[in-house]
Amino acid sequence: PGLFSTLHFLYSFGGILSPLVAAPFVMSSDNDASNTFISKNSNMTFTNITNLNEGIVNATNLTNGSQIEQKSQIYIPYTITTCLCVLTSLPFLAFSCTSFQKTLDGKKTNSEVKTARQSKGRLSLIGFINMVFYIAMYVAVENTFAGFLTTFLVKELNWSSYQGSYITSGHWAAFATGRFFGIFLVRCVKPANLIFASSLTVLLSMLGFMMTSMYNVMIGVWIFSLLLGIAVSVIFPAVIMWTELRFIRVTGKIASIFVMAAAVGFMVNPIFLGFLMDTFSPMWFCYILFGETVLMMFLNFTGVCISRIISSRQLNIQAEHELVILNEKQ
Repeated sequence: PGLFSTLHFLYSFGGILSPLVAAPFVMSSDNDASNTFISKNSNMTFTNITNLNEGIVNATNLTNGSQIEQKSQIYIPYTITTCLCVLTSLPFLAFSCTSFQKTLDGKKTNSEVKTARQSKGRLSLIGFINMVFYIAMYVAVENTFAGFLTTFLVKELNWSSYQGSYITSGHWAAFATGRFFGIFLVRCVKPANLIFASSLTVLLSMLGFMMTSMYNVMIGVWIFSLLLGIAVSVIFPAVIMWTELRFIRVTGKIASIFVMAAAVGFMVNPIFLGFLMDTFSPMWFCYILFGETVLMMFLNFTGVCISRIISSRQLNIQAEHELVILNEKQ
């Protein structure tokens, strides 16, 4: 469990660095551009003019008006990211092309094969499917919140792009901090309790974020953004461990199903949310994510109920087996 949490902790570093790298290259939303008016005799430039007194300024033969255009440089951080992805993928390519990978794949002991256990029945399958939907909803909330946070703050709360980038980086820093402490937390807290506490905290954090956004309380937006980052940090590894303990053995195929579910949540949610934000209001960012956190809580409750039913049936089977043994001895 600790090694699995460590792997996910390392993932969060990219989330911290990415907004900081992109911040110097984003376009400012402030209306600080200059308006230039061209006449026959001269050029007159007015900067940040809000009220124009006709009795003081006269412009004759006004022929053209233009606004200085800002050129986006957002391609620069994307280029940097592309180069880093290529560089980090080269060792994996070299590793897979050598015979060392085949040697590692061949070192499977008989004890590892014997630990594979069968599915515990139809309820276990239902519980596994329930957690697949939970993972899809969790990833939808986690990635959409971080991805749309700056856009929401700029459009709805009129923050600058720099402020949005910094709060996004702070959210990822809280996310990384939570995953770091999760390395040690999973050793002393049961996965079921960890998932429930995290889901409840995510729900309350999203509710607080929505309320503070409605009244434009900056400190509240900061607090709940950071708290949400901490709350979602340990959910994914905890779900994998709980599925392994209660429902089904997490093999490569099972892990692939979880990854596919996460990808579906990551792909569908931004499209749906972006349409609602553009068509109606940016506040739909809060409404949709809050509704999804409620659904997460419901799926968690369903998983707990299924897990308890499975445990009770196992106890009954064990009791019946012990009773049969006692009868045979008599």
